[in-house]
Amino acid sequence: MNKLACFYTESRVSNLLVSNFCLPKPQSVVDLGAGFGSLLNATMQRWTNVNIYAAEIDPKGCNLLSKNYPQIKLVRTNGLKLHKCTRFNVNPGSIDIAVCNPPYLRLTNNLNYDDLFKTASLPACKSLRTLTSDIVFFAQNLRLLREGGELGIILPDSLITGHEFAELRKNLLERHGVFGVIQMPDKLFYKTEARTHILLIRKGGCRNSNVPIYRADHSMKLSNALNIPLESLHYRMDYDYWAWFTKSTLSIKNVSLGHLGADIRRGSVSHF
Repeated sequence: MNKLACFYTESRVSNLLVSNFCLPKPQSVVDLGAGFGSLLNATMQRWTNVNIYAAEIDPKGCNLLSKNYPQIKLVRTNGLKLHKCTRFNVNPGSIDIAVCNPPYLRLTNNLNYDDLFKTASLPACKSLRTLTSDIVFFAQNLRLLREGGELGIILPDSLITGHEFAELRKNLLERHGVFGVIQMPDKLFYKTEARTHILLIRKGGCRNSNVPIYRADHSMKLSNALNIPLESLHYRMDYDYWAWFTKSTLSIKNVSLGHLGADIRRGSVSHF
């Protein structure tokens, strides 16, 4: 992480994220915290002849992006204030694909973001006691996507598992289509042991009855999917919990009271 609270994305992570989109031929892609261009590079390797829009606040990152990717439409701006930036010439509701590894900062939840959360169909964000920059970036991406457009975003474990964000997860599941969650290995980002997850979302998209959840190892190989009922995912979205829950449920179904050591006997007293 640098002084801007950014954790830069390695190419192996970027390639995994981009490979899991479903849209075959997107016309436009946006990255609101482009960093040094890892996610953009993975995007251009998968799709050619696509219009790419990028925002980055770090002047060093902007210089590298301009040098290495002259074909992208780049604006130096703060992604937290993007909904008020007139220089970022992207119409809300127009983008096909959004990729994002947002920074992590604690923010003050005030009226500055109310309209943004409303536009992104995430009204639950307004009442959060803890607001962080990744939530704002999340909403900024959804604001820019067209209906049916897809977002791949790297989020901290707290948003995926924390009780305080259960209402936000419920909000998301009700209003958008989650088509995958990937639990990433621990210690994936430099100088942090924080666990992260890739969340794959289709804006306003159809909501399948089950959502596949995976765990990635350090080589980015995915486990077999756990298909979790949609109505249960607001509780938690992480692979480890649902793997434990599934195993525990199967074990309980095959255990009798005798296996648990119970001794059941008929009593000698009748009662009418």
